[in-house]
Amino acid sequence: EEKIRYLAMLMENVSDIIVSKDKDYNVVSWNKAAGEIYGFSAEEMIGRKLHELLHFEYQDISRPEFFDILEKKGSWRGEAYTINRFGKPLTILITVTQIVNGSGQLTGYVSVGKDISEKRKVEEQLRKNELFYRNLIANSLDAVLVTDKTGIIQFASMSVTNVLGYETGELTRTLIFDYVHPEEKAFAASAFEQ
Repeated sequence: EEKIRYLAMLMENVSDIIVSKDKDYNVVSWNKAAGEIYGFSAEEMIGRKLHELLHFEYQDISRPEFFDILEKKGSWRGEAYTINRFGKPLTILITVTQIVNGSGQLTGYVSVGKDISEKRKVEEQLRKNELFYRNLIANSLDAVLVTDKTGIIQFASMSVTNVLGYETGELTRTLIFDYVHPEEKAFAASAFEQ
């Protein structure tokens, strides 16, 4: 009894979503994080089927494929997409696993998830920013070379060909100091280190 109380307290106090369902997909348990993220209380969810209030789509697979994988492999892990009670789109990194009894019979499912919506938004914004700046540099009339911290050229703009006479492919993965006049190499290397 003490162990059950301890596990129940843990489930309520973790930041991950934890939901258990019986073999017919009726919600059996719904922790505090699930309530906060999805917007529905445990009282509203327990005894109901999850899809009555939340519709999930799964990363790169259809709903029937999701259930097929869950049945055949016993678990599925990936991103799931839904909209919470308040209309906020969510991206959840989730693992759904079958629960079996001592005889190996299916008794239900447990889902453990983490809301990664903000992380995905930031990644998408970074991708857009990188694309914008890459296009800005690539289309610049000035020659632009980007190096790593050791001076190896990682990117060369298209205008390098017009300005320096080298193809961009010739420059990438080479040392920038190889293109500095021999009398200026020591000065260039010193300035680069600063």
